[in-house]
Amino acid sequence: MSRITPINPMEGYHFAIYRHRLIIHDDQLITRQFIVLKDPDNIIIVFTTFHNHIKSTRWIKSISDDSNNRFSFVIAFLNHVLIKKYTVNRIDCLTQLTVPMIQDFFTNYSLNSSHSKSTVERCATSIMDFLTSYVKSCESECKLKVSDFTKEERYQTRHGEMKYRLVPAFEVLYNHNFKSIFRDIPDVVLHIFLAYAAQHYKDIFFLMVLSAFAGLRPSEACNVRQECSPLGSGLTIRKTNGKVTRIVIDLTIEKNLRSDLLPVGRIKKERKQQIYPRFLSAFMDAYELHKQYLSTCKFETDFCPMSVNYQGKAMTYDNYRIKFRQLSRDIIPLLLQSNNQEVIEYAHDLQEHNIAPHILRHWFTVKLCTYGEDVAGLQFWRGDKSPESALTYLQNKGELQKQLRYINDELFDFLKYSSDKMIPKGDFNYE
Repeated sequence: MSRITPINPMEGYHFAIYRHRLIIHDDQLITRQFIVLKDPDNIIIVFTTFHNHIKSTRWIKSISDDSNNRFSFVIAFLNHVLIKKYTVNRIDCLTQLTVPMIQDFFTNYSLNSSHSKSTVERCATSIMDFLTSYVKSCESECKLKVSDFTKEERYQTRHGEMKYRLVPAFEVLYNHNFKSIFRDIPDVVLHIFLAYAAQHYKDIFFLMVLSAFAGLRPSEACNVRQECSPLGSGLTIRKTNGKVTRIVIDLTIEKNLRSDLLPVGRIKKERKQQIYPRFLSAFMDAYELHKQYLSTCKFETDFCPMSVNYQGKAMTYDNYRIKFRQLSRDIIPLLLQSNNQEVIEYAHDLQEHNIAPHILRHWFTVKLCTYGEDVAGLQFWRGDKSPESALTYLQNKGELQKQLRYINDELFDFLKYSSDKMIPKGDFNYE
């Protein structure tokens, strides 16, 4: 007699994030997130109260902070313990949760090859904080106590202060064979990408420049406004004796840039970001080229975004990412025709790997490392909240310098060829 597979009444249902958007003073766009339960037709059937237990790690936070990543981790947890493992766990409420169920989620999540050690750590912290808040709010009904799944850990802050925090009471593993993202791009290939975009992908060309020469995250680049924007100038250019000496991009507030209230992307760290001095000339060349393109475009004059789609609305990060992926596929035949072996090898890599716009910010950071920037310098020019990313790059500085030394040996002639063939005006001189 064959074994009967238990029926999962929750199959097709899933927890998801519902985002409510509103505009407050000065056209500032605010997003608030809620956790909902959707049916198999993707229709919301329940608004839960789980969002009450997802809190920021800071006591005082920006009004625009919506604990974005924490929601994603909690959604993954809820879908795993209450829906995916329903036939095993047989629970329909978190008050029935047990420690083995929590451990099972982390085993499934942390051993996934797409999650790095830092991602697993952020996930663990988010889930522990969520469950701690939830259990404390309904102690009389829960099987669990906070002490069942957490323990205190003593740690030292960046300022040398000793503090305590709650961590999982059990071991959380991660995959040492984590497959890193393909994100290296040689100088010579970057130039071809920019030259090709300047002619064939004009709508995302300047977005690419904002990451490559200003170090902005792709989502932050989508937030940049034109100088003439009624919401305030998106960038300020200072000249001394006719020469550009300073360019500052305004990322201080995530503002609404579209009439349909669709957010274009997140600003991870609100700030005014300067252009790195060595890239001022290249940035201005690209900016003048982009302004020529904007003069031929329609756009919503109430917002004047720097980058627009075919409808004249501000380009969103999702749309930018899709177009960048298309560009990276379209450019492969051109790279394969090169007489530069480095370029040909990169074309073969592109045939095997997908790349995202973040690769341009990576290039920017590598260049700054080779220019001698220290941790504080990298953190400032990248707009990072903490020095962790900078430390990662500096640990590999020697290897990065070796790679770039080989590339730069043959850079000049190829750049001249690219500018003559593909770029309407001049060359992007960033050396």
